[in-house]
Amino acid sequence: MTAAGLDKDTPEHEDGAPAGPQPVGRTVDELIGKVGDRVRRFRTERNMPRRELARLSGLSERYLAQLESGQGNISIGLLQRVALALSIPIEAFVREEEVAIPAHLARLFNEAKGALSPRALLVCDCRPWG
Repeated sequence: MTAAGLDKDTPEHEDGAPAGPQPVGRTVDELIGKVGDRVRRFRTERNMPRRELARLSGLSERYLAQLESGQGNISIGLLQRVALALSIPIEAFVREEEVAIPAHLARLFNEAKGALSPRALLVCDCRPWG
């Protein structure tokens, strides 16, 4: 520990002040890669071409391709547009554990898509009140 009470390996700014808390868990690159993987997976599970996702979300196909390959970065607002277009909650892109959707529900979703708006197909959070 140094006189300031910090480990020698603690990152510091040029003025010697601590750089702040270090991220715990995933790095930013890992998180972006995971989000991109999940966007691609949710899109393909719905048999949705990238062109259709682009149309529904208002994002370009090229941007979506970069995102799906882990090369792009995405704002919360744009991620919400993708979530609405895919009819999933935004949390599905970043949650630690993945929740499997039963095959019969996925089949029903695929049959219903097109008949309802993306907002109508969002999975509700069914936790009890209180």
